[in-house]
Amino acid sequence: MDTWTRNINPFEGNGLTNAESYFDLTDPTRVFDQRIDFIFARNNIPFLDEPAIGPVVATVVGDAQRDRTRSGLWPSDHAGIVARLYLPRVRRFTRRW
Repeated sequence: MDTWTRNINPFEGNGLTNAESYFDLTDPTRVFDQRIDFIFARNNIPFLDEPAIGPVVATVVGDAQRDRTRSGLWPSDHAGIVARLYLPRVRRFTRRW
């Protein structure tokens, strides 16, 4: 499962992390127009009666002007994704591993 599809963070838009056209790492006007960074998680675990992944709070990092170095360089040629996954509580295992 693509965890971005479960994102409940209302401020993050589409999760775009890459500019299709080449850009200069010192260019302050770069625009992200592709989604190339993903966090995948398995959402079906045999001993759970419910989906393994609940809400997700995800954010794009490295895409803001404040992320640039003092000399004006972007930290990378593309941004990244950070996600916090919420898992259901398991009260009792019904199967031994």
